[in-house]
Amino acid sequence: MAASPVLAQKTGSEPAPPAASASGAAGSSAADPGTRSLNRIQADNARAQNAANADSATTYNSATADYQAARTAAAEAQARYEREMQAHRDAQAAYDAAYARWQADVAACRAGEHSRCQSSMPGSGPS
Repeated sequence: MAASPVLAQKTGSEPAPPAASASGAAGSSAADPGTRSLNRIQADNARAQNAANADSATTYNSATADYQAARTAAAEAQARYEREMQAHRDAQAAYDAAYARWQADVAACRAGEHSRCQSSMPGSGPS
């Protein structure tokens, strides 16, 4: 025990806490009309603050839900846009391939390969 600080050592005789009496400070302040009034005001303020906090939490939760819904809608719109753009790119690639075949057919026809003269230009009429 010699190595520990003096204040940390237990002496075995701790002072007893003061005894509460019926006429002590707690009893007299509860009977004091001014204290009761202040306590009532404080309790009312605390209830009002709790209500305001609940309203704020409700507003925040609603705004958060709206934000998440907007993010979800935006993500869905972006995905739809990407699908539509891919479909457009695919259609453009198909058209470009058909156009290239048509150009090759025209060139072959002009070169005398008459079996390839019947093709029509892509997109110029019924297929």
